[in-house]
Order: sequence, then structure tokens, then C-alpha cells
Amino acid sequence: MIFETCRLRVRKLKNTDINPFHEMQSDIEVMRYITGKTTSYEESLEKLKSWIDRYETKTFGWPYAIELKGTNEFVGVCGIIEDNEIGYRFLQSVWGRGYGAEILDGLVQFSKRLGLKKIIAEVIIDNKASFNILKKTGFVIKDQRICKDTQLPEYLMQLEL
Repeated sequence: MIFETCRLRVRKLKNTDINPFHEMQSDIEVMRYITGKTTSYEESLEKLKSWIDRYETKTFGWPYAIELKGTNEFVGVCGIIEDNEIGYRFLQSVWGRGYGAEILDGLVQFSKRLGLKKIIAEVIIDNKASFNILKKTGFVIKDQRICKDTQLPEYLMQLEL
């Protein structure tokens, strides 16, 4: 286990996560503000394997699995990538339950334990739900630019820890 919150547990991804992982990656509503496109089962399998392989070379990073504490059900991914950028995404079936704010709080606490002094997040301007979660957590807008993956306008936000 990497860390946990009241209702969620963050752990390393496993090969057995492939079905819900692919469900998430193949849902255009989930991927709209991430890459702007979905992935095939084979692409999801490849992505999952490459992310699992990263555990051999990185101390911490992106991504980890998010699961429900009560059922151990995979519901999303989160993590920290280069330049102390945090990120998370969830299966659409669990949207609206407050998990975004909960996992963001967990990522902030995890970042503090790692000794990070600041973290950043990129959020597509039209992604009002994620923007509001980041803002409520104390992130401030540092820049506005075009996302290299989606070609949509995004904010670069930062939180001093």
C-alpha cells in the first residue's frame, strides 16, 4: 500500500486490474480532458504493463491504482510524475461521490511525506469539476496554455506545501 484515505486505498497496479483499467481508458468521458481519445484493449494492456514496469525503476511516481477500502474494487489511478505534477482519474461509474477531493487530499499528504515543497497540476479549463477540487484544496493558477495532448486550453496550477 502506498497511502490510504477514509474510503480509498492507493496501491501498485497489478495485471489483474486490466478489465476496469481498460473500462476507464476506453471511456471518452473519462479521457476527454486527459488525452482526448480512448484506447483499445491491446493499447490498455500495453499501457498497464508499461506502468507496472516503472515500479522497478522509480521510487515513486505515476501511476498507482485507487481501490475502494471495503471491496478492494479498482476505481481509478493517481500519482506524481516528473516536476512534482500530481494527477488522478476515476471510472465514470464512481463520479460524484467525492473521491476526487479525497484522493487529492491524500496526494497532498503523501507529497508532504515525500518532502516535496510544492506540487503542480494541469487541468483543462472546461473541466470544471477538477478545477473546483484543485481550487478548494488551495491550488492557484500559475499559467494558461494549450495542452499538448488534447490541444485544449489548460491551467497550470500550483500548491505550496
